[in-house]
Amino acid sequence: MAQLVTSGQLPQAIVCANDEIAVGVLAYLWTNGNKTPDDVSVAGIGGTRGGACSD
Repeated sequence: MAQLVTSGQLPQAIVCANDEIAVGVLAYLWTNGNKTPDDVSVAGIGGTRGGACSD
């Protein structure tokens, strides 16, 4: 993300292998002044871990 942001040429979208990575990408973008989805769209695939409850 650092290389993409400092290059000044963000892609239109970033697809992440899971939602945890997508959250990290969003946080990095937001803290560096980028807006989603205005500047770049971010998607996570597969959900997050630990979402199910067991009896």
